[in-house]
Amino acid sequence: MVSRTRLIFLAASLCALFAHATISVAGPIITLDLGNSGPDITMNSSGVLSTVDDGDSATAGDENTGITYGGFLAAQFSNVPPSLASFTLSGLMRAGAAQIPLPGLVIQNFTSGTYSLYAPDNSLLLQGPVTSSALTGVIGPPGTGGLFTTTLGTPSAGSLKNYILPGTVSVSLNLTSTNGGNGFLVTPPVTGGVLGAFSATAVAGIDGTAGLNLPEPTSIVLLMLGFVGAGCIRGRKSG
Repeated sequence: MVSRTRLIFLAASLCALFAHATISVAGPIITLDLGNSGPDITMNSSGVLSTVDDGDSATAGDENTGITYGGFLAAQFSNVPPSLASFTLSGLMRAGAAQIPLPGLVIQNFTSGTYSLYAPDNSLLLQGPVTSSALTGVIGPPGTGGLFTTTLGTPSAGSLKNYILPGTVSVSLNLTSTNGGNGFLVTPPVTGGVLGAFSATAVAGIDGTAGLNLPEPTSIVLLMLGFVGAGCIRGRKSG
């Protein structure tokens, strides 16, 4: 009974945190699976959080990833064949002490950082700052959690930049297999303090509102077909 009650409180707390975060609730316009072939994201002992370099020097981003478009971008990309992209999240800095609002639940704030999303031909699709963000997670197994921006931002570069309304972009990650399923570690474990280094697999989402310069579907489809074609040519040359 105690275990069931604890899980209910944890679930309720996580839901409340996400509900109060300044993130659009309509669902992401871009979803990235980040490969899920190993740890996708890591925080080192100095408190710096970033994606893990997958070692593929042919792609510009750290993590090769499948990409799915939703929201107002779904119609724009409906005729584009599935393709790989690459993604980098870098420079998020642990800010302040880890908080434990309920037994078994940790909240850690982060500041600064950037995200970058690249097309198959390594051209930049979207890039922007991660001004402030927060991580929530379970201390100990099953090793689940989430990271989300707490301040909506404006893209700074990329071919999709002008298609998204400034001041509406959020980035989120759904984390699993944190520390191999052992979960987050906080010292001291009861009152909060220092969030320990960790690694996790992740699925990322980027959300935003349609801007005034959203192109006609035909134009953006032709653009992305060019990206996909360039990626295929590069793949054949490297094969």
